[in-house]
Amino acid sequence: MHRAFGAKNNLKFIDGSMVIPDEDDLNYNAWESCNHLTQSWIINFVTPQVAQTLVFHEHAIDIWQDLKEHFF
Repeated sequence: MHRAFGAKNNLKFIDGSMVIPDEDDLNYNAWESCNHLTQSWIINFVTPQVAQTLVFHEHAIDIWQDLKEHFF
């Protein structure tokens, strides 16, 4: 998954290096779109049973941290 995220320049959404912009920031919509895309990739990669536990997170980094706590 790291390679896939790196290839799409989305690794920063799960490694903590991406700062979440304020909602009034002009970059917020672009950030939100990329965050949703990254969330979708993660949720579609895991089993349906695991995915059920992840869909309630707002940010991709929260999903990634949840997976790390349970599986790494």
